[in-house]
Amino acid sequence: IAFALVFIATLLMCHVAGVVSSAELGSDGHGAAVEAVRDDGTPRQPSFATGRALQHLQLDTTCVPGTAVTHEEGAGTCVNCAAGHYTSGRKPVCKLLDLTDWDCSSYFNPTTFQTKYGFSDFVGVECDFGTAKTTYTLFEQSTATCSFADVAFSECTGSAAIDNLDAVTFRLSCDIDANDIVFQTCRNNLVGAGSRVTCEWEGGLENCTACPPGTFCEGTNTIDPPPCPHGHACDGASKTACVAGTYSTGGLATCLNCPNGSTCPMEGWGEP
Repeated sequence: IAFALVFIATLLMCHVAGVVSSAELGSDGHGAAVEAVRDDGTPRQPSFATGRALQHLQLDTTCVPGTAVTHEEGAGTCVNCAAGHYTSGRKPVCKLLDLTDWDCSSYFNPTTFQTKYGFSDFVGVECDFGTAKTTYTLFEQSTATCSFADVAFSECTGSAAIDNLDAVTFRLSCDIDANDIVFQTCRNNLVGAGSRVTCEWEGGLENCTACPPGTFCEGTNTIDPPPCPHGHACDGASKTACVAGTYSTGGLATCLNCPNGSTCPMEGWGEP
């Protein structure tokens, strides 16, 4: 009789342990998920399985622009963005390619920019496009708050253009008062069309973003989407040649009808 009682007690203890284990794992003991609340409406404690999943999604890796994180292999791994997608960030550091003359402002000197940005062959600028999105493009003509090595500040707007040879030019155009005492004659190459730029973006993003309409991200690892080529319409991932009677000067999501008095006789026409 004593042996039977011990045996029954052991079975009961194993059953209770199994129920506790199932509750801790957030399942019914067979791998099925349980509800987040008990029958009486009180919340359950986060399960071990849920905690492990959340820990799995924590970013231990900072990905460079043009790449994003995947968790398919367990730990966070950076992979190139697929065609039609990109990652850049919010805060690029740009070289102003039309500002190589340090005499354009008595406030600018190469040493300051070398210390701040690591280069002194051009005047440099660091811009912050804000938190409305996680990633930006110059093509979309968003406006950023920009710092010129903490010596001067301005609101600047990005842009991107493509010529009939498919050469892409990125620019920043800044809003600077004509009588600004810091920028002085440097202002001449920053207002209006602005200065040509090359930019390094911060990256560090978990997800790639679809390239906007009017751009064409043909390959992988795109950082700043380039405009759609002349004679084509683009949706970000693909391009379609304009049919006869229509045209595109580049950077367009749809082709335009040729105006009256002009002809667009061939497919892929770039100028009416």
